[in-house]
Amino acid sequence: MWRRPDKAQIKIVTRIKWKGFIKFIFWGCFSWYRKGPFHIWKPETEAEKKEAAEAINTWNRETEPVFKAIWEEENSEETWK
Repeated sequence: MWRRPDKAQIKIVTRIKWKGFIKFIFWGCFSWYRKGPFHIWKPETEAEKKEAAEAINTWNRETEPVFKAIWEEENSEETWK
């Protein structure tokens, strides 16, 4: 919604969209000349949270040795000589 600066806090130009509330996360991009992309994340169910945690843990177990080896190689004393 676009409003002039002098109208931003006037209640008569504000419409309430719903009663109560809903939990969500909004990410958006706005600039002076245009509105950018946006995304709304709705709350996860317990099953979705569990699935995501398992996927993250699996990825961490599989990639930690690889990234640890890369880090150790890049930060070894021989690299800094």
